[in-house]
Amino acid sequence: MLNCKKTSADRSGSLFAIIDERVSPICEARLKSRGFTVIKLPRDERLGAAVASHTDMLLFRDGNTVIASKEYINANENIKSALLSAFPSLDLRLSDEALSKKYPSDAIFNAKIAGKKLYAKSDSVSKEIVRYAKEKGYGTVSLNQGYPACTTLFADDGFAITADEGMRRALTLSGIEVLFIENSEKIKLPPYKYGFIGGTAGVFKNTVYFIGNLDAHPNAKEIKKALAKRGFLSVSLDESADSLFDLGGIIFTESGNSDR
Repeated sequence: MLNCKKTSADRSGSLFAIIDERVSPICEARLKSRGFTVIKLPRDERLGAAVASHTDMLLFRDGNTVIASKEYINANENIKSALLSAFPSLDLRLSDEALSKKYPSDAIFNAKIAGKKLYAKSDSVSKEIVRYAKEKGYGTVSLNQGYPACTTLFADDGFAITADEGMRRALTLSGIEVLFIENSEKIKLPPYKYGFIGGTAGVFKNTVYFIGNLDAHPNAKEIKKALAKRGFLSVSLDESADSLFDLGGIIFTESGNSDR
């Protein structure tokens, strides 16, 4: 393990959005128009082509802690520099564990913290994530599938949206309110039939930003209503699109603030 810590922000108050390098020009421009510096993650050739630059496959994030592959970060020094700029006090932990195209080794960083619990496939998630959770005193909810960050949109510690029945059960048992939606081809993840809601969005303060057009989803009204009830605005980054796009989600940060 290698820890890289920064004690002060390079640019106090600057906003950053970390996303798959395949983000459309329209979505990228919309993020920039809202004041975000866009950090585009290059692909990792060890992963399958569909998810090779997905945020949730390359980076695990909790507050100012980011856990990633040592090989990936060392091969992309610009990403390391960007992370140092984006996080006010970065704790970057690098893992020697190998990523691969074969499940579940492709998803070792695909895990989520909510309500001081780690949601992960415990027999395959990165040991660095497990170690970090123990350091923080987080409980672990072991899942049957290894893509919690992709299948589920965690709006806050008390509310989530998912089409995955296993996630719905696990979250409900943990006391988290869940909006259960349908799987839809209006979430695109070629060459697969559909992608997942967690991979289409990111949360910054009181706004949920969706990659593509939320209105194209068959459950758009329910999603907007549920988010509004929790105090969140829903913003589509491309209102002209005919779908949402699963790019592994967006990580938002502010260089003077540790909020997600």
